[in-house]
Amino acid sequence: MKTQNITIEKNMTSYNLIVGSYVDKNYGKEKVFFTWLKNGMTGETLSWTKGDTLHVNSLGYKMANVNRADIAGILSKIKEMFPESIKEIIASEMYKSYL
Repeated sequence: MKTQNITIEKNMTSYNLIVGSYVDKNYGKEKVFFTWLKNGMTGETLSWTKGDTLHVNSLGYKMANVNRADIAGILSKIKEMFPESIKEIIASEMYKSYL
């Protein structure tokens, strides 16, 4: 996946993201990441091994400044645009409507 700056619309919110991939120098595995740019400058970043199953609730603890509804929306759109990047997204009933 080529690193790129994209804007996605999900759940009545617009997200300015940098998405891409890299090879982890310690483990040699391909990782996928996104950074949610706030004010176009900097923001929260999340990375995972390409093709992983992601759990919205546990990611909420890793991204303390991003709510789970936003995480669910962002990840579902990334999965839609780049299907090989995420195997499955698991969310509690409270956040399934954001997928």
